[in-house]
Amino acid sequence: MYDHLPIDPMGGTMRPITAITTAVLGLAALTACGNGDDSDKPEAKPKTSASASKSAAAPKTTPSRPAGIPSPDEAQKAALLRALRAVNPALGADEEKAVTNARNVCLDMQQGKDSGTVAANAKARFEGGDVGALTNDQGARIGEAVKASFCK
Repeated sequence: MYDHLPIDPMGGTMRPITAITTAVLGLAALTACGNGDDSDKPEAKPKTSASASKSAAAPKTTPSRPAGIPSPDEAQKAALLRALRAVNPALGADEEKAVTNARNVCLDMQQGKDSGTVAANAKARFEGGDVGALTNDQGARIGEAVKASFCK
């Protein structure tokens, strides 16, 4: 009756449904047992969260500022920039960068760092680019400008 079916190695014949089921399950097992290495596939774009896509779509009006650090009001900002320009005229060229750097100098002061460390960090934050190299004395004067203008 089943003379046309393949012979089972165990001595009997396989029924058609059993053969089909075995083949389907075998293929399913092979596809599910991948090694997880997708290095041959092109890289997918990273997924962004909803908040990240919203912030990317919204134009930035002000640069991000470190939280918890005093920020100068307009009068204090003007005084700070005048004092920085007295140290080196290029220090106040990029006002937003100058204010951000000054806020970080203020943070150093609030954390109780000694005056030498504050001056060295101020020098490192403000020098470079159009400003060029600063001296240790200029770093100390930057710290004094920050303290006098808004960092009480």
